[in-house]
Amino acid sequence: MKLYLAQAHPGLKPAAAPAAQVVMDAVHVLVRQELAVYQRLYREGLTQPGDPAMPFTVRINVKHLGCIQVAPFGNEAYAFNVSLAGPASDLDAVVPKARALYEAINSDKAKVHSLACCPLAEFSPCVCYVSFRCFVHGSACHGSHD
Repeated sequence: MKLYLAQAHPGLKPAAAPAAQVVMDAVHVLVRQELAVYQRLYREGLTQPGDPAMPFTVRINVKHLGCIQVAPFGNEAYAFNVSLAGPASDLDAVVPKARALYEAINSDKAKVHSLACCPLAEFSPCVCYVSFRCFVHGSACHGSHD
């Protein structure tokens, strides 16, 4: 039997649904952000029309709202997110990241470890099992920090 939040907390009232226009405005912002990333990659010859686009596919990331996902050759394992929100916008870093990842994949460079995000990842000192630092994907730790 499912216990819904309203049943568990009878004093809570559900929030009002946003107006349809507010939702559409938010969707239009995401679409314009996706287009901005696509245009930068297209200008550099790093994407083309179609799905999946080659070598990079650009789409709204439904798992990380507010981010645009850039995936090389449609490969989700090497995909990276571009955040265009706030002062720390990644828009200027899209082309250098995409170019570096494209060159690493085409050079048949192997990953340094099976848990590494991509061939650009390098080992990073940490107390966990294994840690990586990557120009494209950032830092990642695997294992416990105890």
